Amino acid sequence: MRCFLPRYAMRAWDQEGDLTDVALCFRCRWISYRQRGKEVSFGFDAYATASKALLGALREHDDSAHGAHSS
Repeated sequence: MRCFLPRYAMRAWDQEGDLTDVALCFRCRWISYRQRGKEVSFGFDAYATASKALLGALREHDDSAHGAHSS
């Protein structure tokens, strides 16, 4: 059983303008996205170089990780 408590999510559009939402859980190493009404989920290697680089980039832009609070 996976925890899937994604801290990070991204929103993107493809060339046709269709919206894609992506949620990542680095704790259980699971990714889920919805595109064109279809949900897709799969595991990923959170320790891979590309995954570590993505996590680092996400953390740089994570206000909650820097002690900022929303009002």
